[in-house]
Amino acid sequence: MLFRSDEWDWLALAQHHGLATRLLDWTQNPLAALWFAVNKTPVKDERGKITAGPGVVWRFQVPTARIVDTEISKPFDAKKTIVFRPHHVTARIRVQSGWFTVHKPSKDKGKFVSLEKNPSYNGGLEKFHIQASDFERFKRELADLGMNEATLFPDIDHICAFIQWDHSQPDAISRLPIPKTPPTELPLGLPDWDAIFRRVTPEMIEKRTMELAAAAAKKKA
Repeated sequence: MLFRSDEWDWLALAQHHGLATRLLDWTQNPLAALWFAVNKTPVKDERGKITAGPGVVWRFQVPTARIVDTEISKPFDAKKTIVFRPHHVTARIRVQSGWFTVHKPSKDKGKFVSLEKNPSYNGGLEKFHIQASDFERFKRELADLGMNEATLFPDIDHICAFIQWDHSQPDAISRLPIPKTPPTELPLGLPDWDAIFRRVTPEMIEKRTMELAAAAAKKKA
């Protein structure tokens, strides 16, 4: 359900549902960023060798002066690349801890200036690579922490997709922490995915992110 209907929120909603916009998705949650980086099937050649490039997680230090006040500005009036945090107009934006950058147009018609080429931002960017051969291992590790398709996209379709993926793993052990007693306020006895998501503390996120990054760097070395 939408609680607001200004231009910022409509753009955020459109971006999250696949419409081409000037927006680029970001998240405050490093585990969510990791999941999006590894949630793809690596390309393999005819011999089964992985040929795909690595997944990428960007760390972005946002200049406070570039965080826009959506109450007094309009997205189509922006002449510079700016940053904004959307209102929680949908569960998807909320559970993904979503933020957005709104990019200024480039001199090439129909294109926008990337952060890497923007002198106002490129000094605050840091890139981390995850090798394609590690994607499945990272996804299993993230699922153990409650970071998966079901928690990031809290609807029936994605819950079912996660269950199917989880039970297709070699050990066929479900790793999702289902509550013992389904909450009565939800229809059909569905588990409270938001409550499950909140069990992951910031300390757990920081510790596991460092462990996963260290393991990836060690393997690369």
